[in-house]
Amino acid sequence: MPLLVIGSGPGATFASFTGLEVSGLASLGALAMLSGGTNLPLVCFTLDLELFGYSEPILLFLATVISFVASGKYGIYRTQINPY
Repeated sequence: MPLLVIGSGPGATFASFTGLEVSGLASLGALAMLSGGTNLPLVCFTLDLELFGYSEPILLFLATVISFVASGKYGIYRTQINPY
């Protein structure tokens, strides 16, 4: 849960600067932080579709992939082994 809150904060802040929809960018930020932190992109993508009911799954998938690639081999769990 803290990863969702930490990710949605910068997303909402970025939305207020750009004039875009706050709820959309907050959900993208939460998804990106959760995906990068846990290194479980498909689970996070599915969870976000269920939680937020997003009408643009392409944006969700892009946020998931970018955060997964940027997080590197390990997320917040050092004992988790990433096969990629």
